[in-house]
Amino acid sequence: MKKTLTLLVVLGLASFASAATYNAWTNAADDNDFGNWTENWGGVPVDRYTLDMSGADRAIISADMILPAAGGLYIGRVAGTTGELEVTGGTNVFSNSLQLAGNAASVGFLNMSGGNLSFPASYSTVAEYGTAAMAMTGGTFNGDRITVATKAGANGTLTVTGGALNLACSDPTPPTSGGSLRVGDGTGVINVGGTGVINAEALTLAAGGTVNITGGELNLTGSTLEAWGTAHGYNTDPENLDRPNLPIFDFAEGAVVNMEGGVWNLAGDVVSDINQAIADGFITHSAGDQYIDAVYCDIAGVTQVTVPEPMTMVMLGLGGLLIRRRKA
Repeated sequence: MKKTLTLLVVLGLASFASAATYNAWTNAADDNDFGNWTENWGGVPVDRYTLDMSGADRAIISADMILPAAGGLYIGRVAGTTGELEVTGGTNVFSNSLQLAGNAASVGFLNMSGGNLSFPASYSTVAEYGTAAMAMTGGTFNGDRITVATKAGANGTLTVTGGALNLACSDPTPPTSGGSLRVGDGTGVINVGGTGVINAEALTLAAGGTVNITGGELNLTGSTLEAWGTAHGYNTDPENLDRPNLPIFDFAEGAVVNMEGGVWNLAGDVVSDINQAIADGFITHSAGDQYIDAVYCDIAGVTQVTVPEPMTMVMLGLGGLLIRRRKA
């Protein structure tokens, strides 16, 4: 009886494990239409969408779709392939995760110029194991959390120069990283510029993480989740935030934020934390750290980090020169 029961359990687990189906993109219709289920997917997808084609055979989302599959979207999953998705329009919500470059030998691209794309129920990764880039010049991306360069050896780049990328804890079974913008154990770069806006609850960078802010906005709002804690957690004072448990920015040795322009807003009075991070070498400016300005606005309850206008920087430089000459 025990042997029979064990066999049934094993068979049941095997059946469950094999239940996941990867529905492969073919672009057989040669129209690049992501929503052309019959021709471009070989039938209506029942589980996970996988894109392992690029260039002229890339997939394009340009309109609202009724998504038949309950699984996630995998762009560049198979070794030796490059997957590419372009989003120009439509409002579409996927019910599971987004993963770019799911193999160490694969490449993934996601380019958004319009539309609304959402992954609220799970994680999003830009380079899970391989090499990937996500670029936004317009549109809106909504997710629970994003990790750039998740695993060691991965190389990922997230660039937002237009549109808005919004991250907020929305996973039904939230992890401690819910709502956060992260660079993982690989080499990851996050670029914010132009008119692009990133809204997230927290920012955490591992040793290979770089953030370049040249324009646009990076807004950090804080989180209700418990902190996972690394070496350099800032803004941990419960009096600073209505949602105080998660450090609003957390950097490991080797991480850096290059503040060259734009606006970086952080919930709470964290001026001293910003200044300490500058002193610790985590926040820099190419012309000198003295050009980074952090001011707390009591009415808004927000610390704003900016770089002075070029003429102001010139005047500051001349002031510094005069002071040095007087000391000499």
